[in-house]
Amino acid sequence: MNPPPLPSPPPTLFPDWVEYRRRTDEDHLNLLSIFHLVWGLLAVVGLLGLWLHYSIFSTIFEKLPGEGFRIPAPAPGANPEATAPRDVILFPKELFTQSLTGVYIFSGAVLAAGMLLNLFAWRSLKARRHRIFTLILSGLNCLFIPFGTVLGVFTFVVLLRPTVRDLYEQR
Repeated sequence: MNPPPLPSPPPTLFPDWVEYRRRTDEDHLNLLSIFHLVWGLLAVVGLLGLWLHYSIFSTIFEKLPGEGFRIPAPAPGANPEATAPRDVILFPKELFTQSLTGVYIFSGAVLAAGMLLNLFAWRSLKARRHRIFTLILSGLNCLFIPFGTVLGVFTFVVLLRPTVRDLYEQR
């Protein structure tokens, strides 16, 4: 009596490891391109929020009475020798609003640059071009804690694989 035949092994989805690795790399690159698109669009939302913030605060500071922030004069009956001279303008209102406007302009420029660069990285990842640019941008994205850091690190992990490098060289 002969033993029953052994069942054949189940068919594998990807019999070739190279094909499996290529498809995995393509999927990861597509995900990264989507994440760069989302990060660029979040920068647009950040720009809108910054503009709203600036509008509110500039309106508030325009409505402030007086010419700036001052230390009030000593109360009547207080010992004038025990207190420092008061009624001094610490920070003129114009200088304060100008410095805040400078901060808003700088922040807006950083957000706009990040938006444009991430949208360009999105297009580059879709086309499998400009790998070094995307790596440099990933390093800059790491400065925006926590989500930019996650995006930057995962971009490094994917783009530094030798198989992904080969995908970029084929194009």
